[in-house]
Amino acid sequence: MDCVYALCEKEGSCLCSPWDIQRQFPAGVRPDERQLEDILRALQTDGYFDVILSSRKGERVYVITLRPVGCAYRRENLQQRRNIALKISLAAVCAALSFLVGLLLRTLFS
Repeated sequence: MDCVYALCEKEGSCLCSPWDIQRQFPAGVRPDERQLEDILRALQTDGYFDVILSSRKGERVYVITLRPVGCAYRRENLQQRRNIALKISLAAVCAALSFLVGLLLRTLFS
């Protein structure tokens, strides 16, 4: 979704070839066209965007239009990362607090 969002974030829609999308992937994980179509269909099913397959000068192109869920993707992703960081820091604070309580109880009863 990051790759498609990077292409469509300014206008909310874009006209791009499979190569344009594949180029957005890191070098080691670039999918082939079949895998890319499966990924796009899955994201379309999840409601992130609409995809229309078209042809431009004999070349396959995708017309991608972001839906409201797709437009809010970056914000939701950031919110999810903040929630994970909050949970990890809360767990660390609770672990430190329980360690200190354990030390306190050990000194009181020894």
